[in-house]
Amino acid sequence: MLLAVIAACEVGGAPRPVKPPKSERARRERAGWYRHLLAYGVGVGIMIGLGLLSGRGYDAALGPAWTWTIVLVIDAVVSFSHSFEGSDSEEEAREKQSV
Repeated sequence: MLLAVIAACEVGGAPRPVKPPKSERARRERAGWYRHLLAYGVGVGIMIGLGLLSGRGYDAALGPAWTWTIVLVIDAVVSFSHSFEGSDSEEEAREKQSV
């Protein structure tokens, strides 16, 4: 998809797509992380259920959950870091004052 947009802009002379405001990107990043958290909860719940059904304990069933937890934390840091960046209106105000 991205390659098709780049090709349309460079080769076909199409206008570049408009970037969404930073506040919108931050909102979408947070929404994506919330979906990731939901998938994590469902996945770990299934792993715990399988551990209970197998009778072998949780070590084998929850093994992949440790890696997934690390990925979830990294995703949270990246997703929520967009929320703490300055907004577009502040940057536009600074540019207008400097001109």
